[in-house]
Amino acid sequence: MLILNNELKKELLRYCKDREGYEFLITSREGQNDPISRERAYQILIGIGNTFDIHISYHTLRKTFGYWHYDENKDIVKLMEIFNHSDQRVTLRYIGVLQDEVDKSVKELSFL
Repeated sequence: MLILNNELKKELLRYCKDREGYEFLITSREGQNDPISRERAYQILIGIGNTFDIHISYHTLRKTFGYWHYDENKDIVKLMEIFNHSDQRVTLRYIGVLQDEVDKSVKELSFL
């Protein structure tokens, strides 16, 4: 089951307004109703990243989702379940929270 928040659900409904239920959301140019390949999806992400001079991949999208989820909810247990991690530190390191905390502590260090 795919869970969508209300904002994304609204946009998806708008995007699908004139589509039939059997139609793919993003179709290949090679057929009437053929999906794009994983490779093509990756190429699209890379192209978007290049446009904005940033690196985007499936993995960065997953990590960004995790970072935002944690920032919003502060519930590491739920996030561990979503990512199928067995250790909180693994999840916090994976989404970059531990590095953010280390960076902050170094920046705030005073020798006076």
